[in-house]
Amino acid sequence: MSAFIIVLITIICIFSVTLIVKKQFDDAKSKLGTFKAMGYSNRELLVYFVATPFLIAGVGALMGYIIMMAAQNALVAVFLNYFSLQSTTVHSF
Repeated sequence: MSAFIIVLITIICIFSVTLIVKKQFDDAKSKLGTFKAMGYSNRELLVYFVATPFLIAGVGALMGYIIMMAAQNALVAVFLNYFSLQSTTVHSF
């Protein structure tokens, strides 16, 4: 079940990044000729259009990781009380 959720989230993320890149490309389509005339190569333009969404996704993933590392003990305590399990400590890496 967890493998399915991971695959589903990965597919949704790839789809979202694809939509962001396509929208950014459509918005800047009129500027591409100007960039080419200024000497930008196709590779430089591709890196620009792909790097922005991945940078945003990376910052979001890092922020999510930091927030969850800070909140994990509180969440574990909630689940321990809910399921009446014995107390354990969570070790951070």
